Amino acid sequence: MNRFIPYRGSSDVPKVVVATDNDKGSNPLTLPLCIEQRNWTEASKLLSRSPQEAKTLCVRNNILPLHAAIAFGAPYNLIEELVSIHPNALRKADHEGKLPIHYAEG
Repeated sequence: MNRFIPYRGSSDVPKVVVATDNDKGSNPLTLPLCIEQRNWTEASKLLSRSPQEAKTLCVRNNILPLHAAIAFGAPYNLIEELVSIHPNALRKADHEGKLPIHYAEG
């Protein structure tokens, strides 16, 4: 089943993100999933293959991957990769008005 989640943020973030629910667990790994599972190696590989994922909104929590990576305690090199791919993410507020630095603080 597909869920379409609207996003009313800036123009450089996709307007709609599609999340696919699959009971058989055959979905490919996504960057937000790797971040949530703290699978930093796979997250880095995904960024290498699909750098546009750094600009895709995480479906579950409505934040950018940079926000999520900081919140989940990602290693510095992954944060650095995310920032180099999408430097504007540093200035993007989430739905609560939080910048990535706010996730580092708490």
